[in-house]
Amino acid sequence: MARKLEEFKKEFQTLENKALEYIRTLTQFETSNNNARAFIAEGAEELARSVQIIKDTGYKGKELKDFLGDPGVKKAVAEIDSMVKGREAELGKMHQLKTKAVAVLQASTKLSTEMRNEIASRKKQLSTKLGIGNKSLPGMIAELEKLARARDDKGAFSELQDMLNDLDQPGEWKTKRNEAIQDALSKTKDAAISDNQRALMKQALDQRHLNTVHARAKKLFGDFAAAAKLAKEAKKGNKAAELKKAKADASTAAKNLVTTVEPLEKAIKDPFISKRVKDSSSGSKITQLVGEMVSMRDTAVKEAKVVAAL
Repeated sequence: MARKLEEFKKEFQTLENKALEYIRTLTQFETSNNNARAFIAEGAEELARSVQIIKDTGYKGKELKDFLGDPGVKKAVAEIDSMVKGREAELGKMHQLKTKAVAVLQASTKLSTEMRNEIASRKKQLSTKLGIGNKSLPGMIAELEKLARARDDKGAFSELQDMLNDLDQPGEWKTKRNEAIQDALSKTKDAAISDNQRALMKQALDQRHLNTVHARAKKLFGDFAAAAKLAKEAKKGNKAAELKKAKADASTAAKNLVTTVEPLEKAIKDPFISKRVKDSSSGSKITQLVGEMVSMRDTAVKEAKVVAAL
């Protein structure tokens, strides 16, 4: 049975409205994507700043995993990953919508074919009992032209097809994430310091190591003070053997104290390392502990000369 003009009009309007609805949804999705891209770019820049701070301490790392122990880096990555997870979820919804949108486009193609066939058929009819063929033919031709415009480069169906073609594949946001992070890491630079500076800085910035060295220096200073006291007492008592041993013990303790404190003193005096220590959260504590050790060392060295002269 031949379809009436109104049936074609109704179906066309329904399909076009659906196409416009999907276009609005995809447009909103793309707007959110643009915001997400900007968010990830900013997050990658923040990550790069945190990584650069770490590299400025002399630490050498090449991959993201090398820096994940840092709270700043970990926070930046977590925020990026949260955004990526959300966009992948939305992308999944858009692919569900795509199935429906493709059905609309296929229906518009089918409708166009049916209308062309109906028009061709009616043109062959010179007349009918009711004259319907000729009366509705101009309107049907006009409706077909509207459908054709909707399907051309500026029409709703064409725009919908382009948007579907541009839709990312699942997993694309993870790829974007990796690319953004890798690009950010590639822009960071290793600190231009020597291996010796790097070793010294590692010692200075390692709070646990510093506490251990401080305890060792304190013990050596105590050993020196005890030996110096014994040496003075032996001198007064004219005990040559005891004096000799005490002087040797004092000298050994003083030398070991010098050896213990020297690397950290060098580290603190190095301009590059000193700045990193100052910028660290434990800067004041590090300076205090090293200062105490240097003071003990200086006192022992000065007193060792007196003991040696006994």
